[in-house]
Amino acid sequence: MKTVSPGTTIFWGILISLGISCLFMLATYSMDVNWLKYILCFGLPFAFFISGFTTIAATQEGLLTIFGERQRTSISEGVCWLPPFMDVLIYNCKEQTYNIDETEILSANRISIKLKLSFNWKIVDVYQYSNLDGNVIVKGLSELVLNELRNECTNLNDTDLINSNKTFVDGIIESCNRTSENKWGIYITEIFVSAIKPSTKNMQNYYESSSKIKEIAEDSATLARILGISPKEALDKYARERMKVKSIENIYSLPEISQITSLIEKLIKK
Repeated sequence: MKTVSPGTTIFWGILISLGISCLFMLATYSMDVNWLKYILCFGLPFAFFISGFTTIAATQEGLLTIFGERQRTSISEGVCWLPPFMDVLIYNCKEQTYNIDETEILSANRISIKLKLSFNWKIVDVYQYSNLDGNVIVKGLSELVLNELRNECTNLNDTDLINSNKTFVDGIIESCNRTSENKWGIYITEIFVSAIKPSTKNMQNYYESSSKIKEIAEDSATLARILGISPKEALDKYARERMKVKSIENIYSLPEISQITSLIEKLIKK
C-alpha cells in the first residue's frame, strides 16, 4: 500500500489552487468590475485552499477515499490537504494490548495446564484493517493466538511447559503474523504469558496436600542448614532441582509460599 506524506498533499493543494486562480484570471480578463475579478481570481482559490486542511494526529494514519471509495493509499500523521471530493478515514495505529481470559491447554503428555496471557498489536495496513469491524478483527486475532499456542504446547510436556522461559512465544508470534498481516492488516509485537500452572484437580490436590507441603518444607530446611541460605532461597532451589520448575511461584500462590517459608523457619530452629 502506498503512503503519502502530508507535505505532498499540501504541495498539490497549492498547485491546484494556483491553477484555479489562473483559470479565473483567463475567464475574467475582459471584465470591467475589478472587485469581482479579485474575489474570483484570489478570494475563491484562497478559500478553496484553506477549507481543504485536515489533521491526522500522532500515532494515527489516514486511509484516502475518493467519492467515498477506499483507495490503497494512506496518509501519515500531520496536517494534510484534501480537495472536496476526497476524504480520509483515520485509524489509531498506536500499539495496543489485548488481555485473554485465563485458559487451559493440554500438554504433550495430556496434562491440563492453566495460562494467563496478553498480546500487543498494531495496525500496519489500514486498507486491510478497514475491511472488517475492529472488534471482530481483534476477537479473531485472540482466537488465532490461542490456536497457535495450543499447537505449540503440544510439543511440550507439563513440566517443560511450567518450567519454560516463554521463548516458545516467538514462534507463536511469527506464525500468527503470517496470517494476521495479510488477512487483517495487523501485526503482533509481543505475547506475554503471565502465569503457567497445573490446572487439573488431581495435580492441585497433590501439590496442596499437607504431606507434600511438609515434605517440601523438610527438604528445603535441610538445604538451608547445609548451604547456609535463607528459607526462601532454599525453597526456590528445591523448586528448581526437585520439582523441575523455574520458580516456586509456578506452583504455589504467595500466601502458600509464605506458609511454607514459615514452616521451614520453624524446622531450621529445631
